[in-house]
Amino acid sequence: MIINNNYQQQQTDQTQLKDLKHRHYHVIHQWYIYLLTINACLGTWFYGFNLGAFNAVQKIMQKTNSWSSNEFTLYTALITAAMPFGALVGAFCVKYTISLLKGVRRSLIFFDYVAIIGTIILILQTSVVNLIIGRFISGFCVGQNTALVPMYIIDFAPKEISGRVGSINQFFQAFGVFSSYLFSLVLPLPSNLSDGYSDQIPWRIAMGAPMLAPIIRLTLFTFLFKIETPTVLMKQHKYSELKEYIHIIYEEQDCEDVFHDIEDKVISEQEQAIRKKQALSKKNHQKETELMKIQQAQSDDKKDEIVLVPQSNNVKEIKQKSLDDYFKEKIYDLCTTSSYKSRLLLGCIISFTTQFCGVNGINFYSNSIFLKTSGESGAVGEQYARYSTIGMGASMVGYNFISFFLQGRYGRKFLMQLGTIIIIITQLLIGILNTLPQNDALGKVNVFLIYFFQFGWQIGLGAVTWIISPEILDSFQISISTSIRWTSAMIIGLVFPYLIIYCNLYGTFFIFAGFTIAAFIYFQINIKETKGKDCYEIMKSYCDPKKYAVFQKEATEYSLQRFQEQEKFQQKICNENMQLISEKQIEVQENKQS
Repeated sequence: MIINNNYQQQQTDQTQLKDLKHRHYHVIHQWYIYLLTINACLGTWFYGFNLGAFNAVQKIMQKTNSWSSNEFTLYTALITAAMPFGALVGAFCVKYTISLLKGVRRSLIFFDYVAIIGTIILILQTSVVNLIIGRFISGFCVGQNTALVPMYIIDFAPKEISGRVGSINQFFQAFGVFSSYLFSLVLPLPSNLSDGYSDQIPWRIAMGAPMLAPIIRLTLFTFLFKIETPTVLMKQHKYSELKEYIHIIYEEQDCEDVFHDIEDKVISEQEQAIRKKQALSKKNHQKETELMKIQQAQSDDKKDEIVLVPQSNNVKEIKQKSLDDYFKEKIYDLCTTSSYKSRLLLGCIISFTTQFCGVNGINFYSNSIFLKTSGESGAVGEQYARYSTIGMGASMVGYNFISFFLQGRYGRKFLMQLGTIIIIITQLLIGILNTLPQNDALGKVNVFLIYFFQFGWQIGLGAVTWIISPEILDSFQISISTSIRWTSAMIIGLVFPYLIIYCNLYGTFFIFAGFTIAAFIYFQINIKETKGKDCYEIMKSYCDPKKYAVFQKEATEYSLQRFQEQEKFQQKICNENMQLISEKQIEVQENKQS
């Protein structure tokens, strides 16, 4: 075996190492990535449908169950909030789900079964308890999907198309909301209902339709998209399956580099996890400290095993790491640890703002909002509100086509800021207009402003959140930020009807505008551009520049030390191989003589 002894040369040439720029690979089969994404995003369609499904059914439930006005306000708030509450619980369990089921794909499959069961429970009967339980179970699956689907997509998608692929996720959410509004056409108008209304078919169609998504995705996962995510395949040592996937997506000359990039990412994550466990162990008793040392020694042995590949005749081949490889590992770990809290806070504030800008208040109660702003009453006002809601859903789908192209052309931060500015402007205008007496003309302006509000949300907080969260957060941080998102959604679902009653529509939108203005200022200061950057560059951008200069020196020293250790280890293995070869030759000679 030939060992590349280039340490001295690298040491003289790189006394101060610099982190590598992201290498751009040639993706030859983008269609396969898009198909994987579309299938995964059926879970997002399920989420979007459940956001809007109860909107048009509320009055039917009131008439079927003969609720009073106060009961209607309370029960609709509880049933509406049950879905985001279930999503909150589901988001908390994401990390444990992946660990228990050993993969993102398997987790998605499991929750497809749960989603089917939850939807069946939801449409069994109209009692408040049953509706809350069904919405909670469906919400639990929604919470899992909102975390798992972006993780699934970002693991498969090359950086070159990650923005556009991420936009597909938001598109399916909007399409799910639109689909739920379309299904409301099978329902009778509230003014045509009488107390004790008993037709059970229409509302069951409107509430049961989202079950189609998990059924279709489950089927495609079972028979067509059988491969796990690349990171999971690497962790499970399924190298042949991983290489097969890489050869489908990338040009031949890039495949080996892509494989090693995934390998380096997994090794860095594992080493970071080991160091976190060791840091916790240091705070415990001396006995635990000694155990930590043993674990460290075992982990070092495993690191040595990583670079050894068994070959024929018991000769070992060494996979050598360069100084740059060791440098990148260390600088990534240092930057990740240093910026951990600030990135987590940013992720949580983004999730909070996605809800407290008021978007789900509109999605949950759009019929009531459009009815209030129409200046009409009775069947005319209800018909106006229903078709305005359907038009809003259709516009959301159209906005996502625009967002799809914007994501490929503009940066994450620019689109987040642009979308947030549009939201603030429309919130303030809606608030001002609703201080005036309502008529048909003002009703149409309100509809336009709400549609424009949705445009701002779809290109900014809606689309960018799905993309930027898995870029700057790990799986645990994503579960926390997603939990914040669903806690906020639950609060909005509960309090929005009472805000309308006690603060009026204009006061409600002024409150939302206050939250959004504060978030805009925070985003301007703290969001860094991630478009086209790999994980090393992203972590560098979120690290304090002064600290990064120190980290760079520390990583350089670490890489030189590790490279020296590698050289010694290589020499040891080389000597062992030479000894094995000599013993084999002697054995052959003795056999010939005998």
